[in-house]
Amino acid sequence: MSSPPIASICLHANWAMPGVTNRYIKHKNAGDQFVEKCVSGRSRLSKEFAASQAYFDFIVLTRPEKERNEKVIDSWIQSRMPEAARSNEKVFALFKMCVASLAYHRQFLDENLHSRKCLFSFWNKSRLSST
Repeated sequence: MSSPPIASICLHANWAMPGVTNRYIKHKNAGDQFVEKCVSGRSRLSKEFAASQAYFDFIVLTRPEKERNEKVIDSWIQSRMPEAARSNEKVFALFKMCVASLAYHRQFLDENLHSRKCLFSFWNKSRLSST
């Protein structure tokens, strides 16, 4: 199943294509997010397909606490990245998303990873709570 072409959507809504597509439709981000969700293995027919990826949420904290926690997490992640990749913002964002996903799925990983798997040993040695 795929989505209808953007031209069909615009024509059915009586939207002027250049006016709508330049102002309201962000091709690059939407395409990247769609591919990400397809690659994640989510079924396109389920409601989970629309869920956002895991991220670090500090909404209940004060601004100074939020900034302090973000700084701790960012430095924790950067210290574990290859040195050549540390200055690349896109690679850092990818690493941060992966760590957030691992943290989100922590209970599942603890219950299902074999103790001899390298990811399990990394996970137990490098918990964010230990920093």
